[in-house]
Parts: sequence; C-alpha cells; structure tokens
Amino acid sequence: MLQILETYAIVRLMRMSLFKLNLDRCTNLRWLSLAYLRSTDEWLQELLYKIPFLDNSLMLQDCSLSERINISAPQVKYLKLSRHSDNYLKEVNIDAPNLLSYNYMGGNKPVIYFQRISNQLEVNAFINLDRQHLYRLREFLENIKPQKVLASLSPFIHEQCSILQGLAVLKAASSPPSIKSMQLCVYLDNKAQNFLLMNWLLSCCFPETISFSLQSRFNMKPFIVYFYEMLMGNKKSKCYCCSRHYKCWWHGLSVVKVTHLERTYENVEDIKAMLNALRESDAEEFITFGLAL
Repeated sequence: MLQILETYAIVRLMRMSLFKLNLDRCTNLRWLSLAYLRSTDEWLQELLYKIPFLDNSLMLQDCSLSERINISAPQVKYLKLSRHSDNYLKEVNIDAPNLLSYNYMGGNKPVIYFQRISNQLEVNAFINLDRQHLYRLREFLENIKPQKVLASLSPFIHEQCSILQGLAVLKAASSPPSIKSMQLCVYLDNKAQNFLLMNWLLSCCFPETISFSLQSRFNMKPFIVYFYEMLMGNKKSKCYCCSRHYKCWWHGLSVVKVTHLERTYENVEDIKAMLNALRESDAEEFITFGLAL
C-alpha cells in the first residue's frame, strides 16, 4: 500500500476542518488530488514542501483554504483548481516553472498570477456565468498574469435571457485580450437577445476560434445559422458601436472559416444541411468558427 501512495494519492474529506494528514513517508509522491478539504494556505504550503518529487499533477477540488492561495510546486506539470462551493477566493499565486497546463473551473473570479512560467504553459478557464458574475468576466481575464498564457475560455451560461437585461458593450479604452479558443454552452431561446450576449462576450476577449455546442439540450442550431448569416453580411444586424473610435468586433473580420469534424463549410445552405442531418444527441460535439482580423 505504501508503494502505491509513493506514486499517487487522493484525499477526499467532506466538511472537515483542520486535521492531521501525514505524508512524511511518501516523499516520492508524483500525483496528488485533494477534494473537499478545509484547512489553511500555510498547511498546503507545508504539505507541498514535504513532497518535493511531485512532478506530474496536482488537483485541488472545492478545497476551502484561504482568501489567497500560494502554490509552490517546482516540478508539477499539470495543475487543476476547481471552486464551486464558495466565492471568497480572491487570489491565486502559482510558482511552478515546469507547468504545462493549468485548468481553472468555478464561478468566482480570483486574480491568478504565475510567478515563473514555462514557454509551453496554457491556461484553460471553465467558467459558470450567472447574473452575479457575468459582468466581471473581462476583469477576470485581465487579472490572469501574464495574459499571454490564457489559451481557452469555456463559459457556461445557464440563466438564459434574465442575465441579458441591461447588458451592454464594454466601453474599455484597450482592446480585449486575445485567446486561442472559446467553447460556448448556453441555453438559447431568443436569437436577437443572444446575439447581444455574443457581442458582449467578444468585447471581453477575442478568440481565434469560437465553438458552439451541438448537444441537443442547448438547442443552438438556429442561432448558429443566424450567427453565420450575420458574419457574412446576409442579415442586417443592429450595430453596437459605442462611438466613432470603437468598432464592434465583426467590423474588422477578414476571414471566417466554419468547420465540423474537420470538414469546412463555405455557405449557409451547407451549414443548414449539416445541422439538419445531425441526430439529436447528448454527445459532446461542436461546430467551430475560425475568426481572423
């Protein structure tokens, strides 16, 4: 049993406060997953210090530690932090120079700062957006330092049209941060209002690709067609430009490439035919729009 713990350990403790977890004999531990843990940031730092050979992955799932978490793991390559149970986390400081992938999942929006980074580091954010957190999205993205590490954003929006009331394009002085991809899952039931949502999302960040979920429960097919027609200029859409000095994101597009399962679609009729041919399914499947300014 000790030999197994030398390689991999999972600790799941529900609704427990400070406790004694003795991993002193497991100095060669390479994988560590902590879930539903209540402790302190100091306790986590001391624990990581005791396992210097942790060189594969570290996962912290719904662990209540402190408002500010410091993670020092010089050898770790994969780090995952998920926070769904509370909103008090304000800051995450990460010192992991060999880190290749960092996944953040949650509703709250902490400042995330990488002290030392690998040239190969990619950060993926999986965000649940509700009425409370929707308006802080751009702030969250700009508070990932350095911003160049943000690879993809996957917002899940579940309050439908109620969150759109009063939504407006951000009047920011600077251009939105660029990311590689956005995967969007949202319950769409009004094309006009949800175009407003897309316009707002793309004033928070500009992705090289946008992928829309084709899962039947989201019913995004009509909006996908509407979105393509708008991009191609086949449908008149209200302009949301704030002033002469600010242009909506689609004004500067030079290339729009639509793909599904590695096949490219070049006109709206082909897209409609492909969507109509899809069977109702709960499988995770996406259609992707490649955008270039």
